[in-house]
Amino acid sequence: MGLVDQQRNAQAVCLRSEPPQQALAQLGDRRGWLVYREMVRTRLRDEVELGLRRSCRVAGQQAVTQTLDRYLEQVPPRTRLFREVACHFGRTVAPWWKADASLPAYLPDLCLYEVAVWEVADLDDRNHPEVVELAFDRPPVLSPALRLLALGHVVHTQPAADGGYTAEPCFLAVHRPADDRMVQPWRLNRLSYDLLCLWQAGGVSVTQAVQRVGQAHGLPVDATFVDGLCTVLADFIEKGIILGSLGAR
Repeated sequence: MGLVDQQRNAQAVCLRSEPPQQALAQLGDRRGWLVYREMVRTRLRDEVELGLRRSCRVAGQQAVTQTLDRYLEQVPPRTRLFREVACHFGRTVAPWWKADASLPAYLPDLCLYEVAVWEVADLDDRNHPEVVELAFDRPPVLSPALRLLALGHVVHTQPAADGGYTAEPCFLAVHRPADDRMVQPWRLNRLSYDLLCLWQAGGVSVTQAVQRVGQAHGLPVDATFVDGLCTVLADFIEKGIILGSLGAR
């Protein structure tokens, strides 16, 4: 058996819901491979439960087990880093949990929020280009340790007495300031969220983004609008969400 076939069999034994008997036979040492399978799957589950602790608790042991089985068989992780498994798992299974009427409606949002927190906590806050003082005619530079979320439940707060979360549109900036390990969720209004999404995509100046968002929401970009914008920009700069403007290249 060649190396490629051996790798394919090893993957099938470790990731299929039930290890294929033919693959076990071709690999040899059936008992050893079953022990290895259990070690791999336990490690992957531990990573998921560590990164998505609240979501797994809400879903329950049975749902997590069933979802993990489906995930490993249908959409297995391809990262070399165990830490990234929780993020890939969460983004993959959130739509599955949303389609499952037996699970709480807020669970997919909670899952995506925990994915963002887990991911932002480990992002490189130094990986950004040279910046200059913020200027309206240049694209702003946002913190690399930032994820933007549009959710349907207020899952970044403490749960209600019944363990659930309020159902309402919720826009979040999940952010970690430079040289800080503490991740902070900041609630945004829709305008601020849309502006940050445009700036995070890149290539859009402050003025261009304001014009696009104002037009999309049917709002006049008048003195009142600009005054409010300046307050928002100052807040983003103070928090470290906006670092400045993209310098000349």
